[in-house]
Amino acid sequence: IDNIDIQAVKLAGLLHDVGHGPFSHLFEREFLPRVLNGSKWSHEEMSLKMIDHIVDEHNIEIDSECLKKVKEMIVASSENASSEASQDSPRFSKEKRFLFDIVANGRSGIDVDKFDYIVRDSRA
Repeated sequence: IDNIDIQAVKLAGLLHDVGHGPFSHLFEREFLPRVLNGSKWSHEEMSLKMIDHIVDEHNIEIDSECLKKVKEMIVASSENASSEASQDSPRFSKEKRFLFDIVANGRSGIDVDKFDYIVRDSRA
């Protein structure tokens, strides 16, 4: 792995859930379909829009390849994305597929969210 891979995983891990609404998945799965007449809305897609806005609004200089990798990792974490399709990303070779699992691990479920819960809940 190279420095862009490392930075992409860090950023995707930090930013993959910025698109969540209040009450997280409850908002996304129960409230929005009723308000938006069954419209498909995902916090992953909203995360991508928010990242673009933040980068543009604050003139953040980021390598375009890194930003693309971050977005691919976030979209791959979507329940709507097939795990096979996300793993076939042209930006990541078979040797680097594990990078997706760090952000959203559909195989074992152990990913950045779970580590966040462990750290947070161990202090409770």
